[in-house]
Amino acid sequence: MNTPIFHNKDNSLTVYALRCGYIEEAEKDNIRITLEWDSCCYAIKAYNHNNHTRLAWDNADTVKEARKIYKQLIRTYHAK
Repeated sequence: MNTPIFHNKDNSLTVYALRCGYIEEAEKDNIRITLEWDSCCYAIKAYNHNNHTRLAWDNADTVKEARKIYKQLIRTYHAK
């Protein structure tokens, strides 16, 4: 069951949850993409656990911009 204070209708984390330290993540084929609050901005990262390399690391000032980057990384790395 999703708690409204932590989850939006689309099951993504709310701004409140992100600011509380929760991390939104998607993982497929050992490639993990995360969205988190990092003290002053949203950090969006992609990491390949197979060869231990960082694929992307970006920052955004707004949650709207961060989610756009997060979804783009999912399309880029999870479509393979």
